[in-house]
Amino acid sequence: SLRMLGELGELQCTQAEAAAVLGVSRFALDRFFRAYPEAVEAFDGGADRGRASLRRTQWVQAQKSPAMAIWLGKQWLGQRDKHDVDVSLTSHEEALRALA
Repeated sequence: SLRMLGELGELQCTQAEAAAVLGVSRFALDRFFRAYPEAVEAFDGGADRGRASLRRTQWVQAQKSPAMAIWLGKQWLGQRDKHDVDVSLTSHEEALRALA
């Protein structure tokens, strides 16, 4: 049913996984999708809803977890950890002298 396809999409199932759950071959599901565009819309719409739900959960977690807030900042805001690296040394000998 379209509802089941939507639910499988919400779980971010691949089409191969959806076919297995439905008890059909990947080829049969692909053929079904070609014949019934509304089935593709149900599956893809479910996937969109699933991603939105996951994003909502991440936002809630970011309120409680500094690690999640940092991760989201890196993913969506382009933030990064600052690492100062001195690349002025040009040889192994210079590096060994600098350590000494």
